[in-house]
Amino acid sequence: DIKPAAEHARRCLKENTLPWAEDGWNLIPMTVFDKFDKEMVEYKDIFTEKVNNFVTGYSGYIEAAKGDLGTMFNWSDYPDAGSVSAKFDFEVQFRPVPSGNDLRVQASKEMVASMRAQIDKGVQENIAEAVKEPWERIVLTIGALSEAAENYKVDDKTGKVTNPFRDSKVDHVASLVAVLSHLNITGDPELERQRREIEKNILPHSAQTLRDDPAIRKDVAEASKDVADAAAAYLGGASLTS
Repeated sequence: DIKPAAEHARRCLKENTLPWAEDGWNLIPMTVFDKFDKEMVEYKDIFTEKVNNFVTGYSGYIEAAKGDLGTMFNWSDYPDAGSVSAKFDFEVQFRPVPSGNDLRVQASKEMVASMRAQIDKGVQENIAEAVKEPWERIVLTIGALSEAAENYKVDDKTGKVTNPFRDSKVDHVASLVAVLSHLNITGDPELERQRREIEKNILPHSAQTLRDDPAIRKDVAEASKDVADAAAAYLGGASLTS
């Protein structure tokens, strides 16, 4: 039960933030900060509860292991409950994006100016890398939908399905559209245009509709491919057809 709780928190982190090229930190847009912070508090509470439940029942798990292992049981394989509890931790840290204007050092004006320029240059380089992430998500998520819709087949005689089309394909698109505006930290009009394209031509159709209606499925597969190819081209990569 502990692992799923941690995975939900990591998924929330990944969905709502952009990678930041400094020691594994992520960049969180302020438009989602309050929502993200609230969700992380909830996930931490769930995680802590699961850990406490595990530690409370730890002695019982050891007794069960003794019964299962018999003569192979070895007490040294099982640390005390306090040591086990200390192995689990859930912490979320925040810090502001650095700015050259925040630099306070005793140095010559020339040195301070140079250091500030280096800080600001590093931030801009990190932002340039971070803004690729929404486009990469479009390529992966919308591309996967396009391929799934195109490959889904039902035998007219037997009703047998080839390459099932799962609800999760559409769910992932909905999750993507929900965060794209927030992840557009530079106000890129092309990214916003693509978000609206997805929202207008792809998202309105449910997974069941795409399974049941070949014509709509074909249209969505083509529209999805166009969006994914455009995103790949924006990143300088190959299209889905190459």
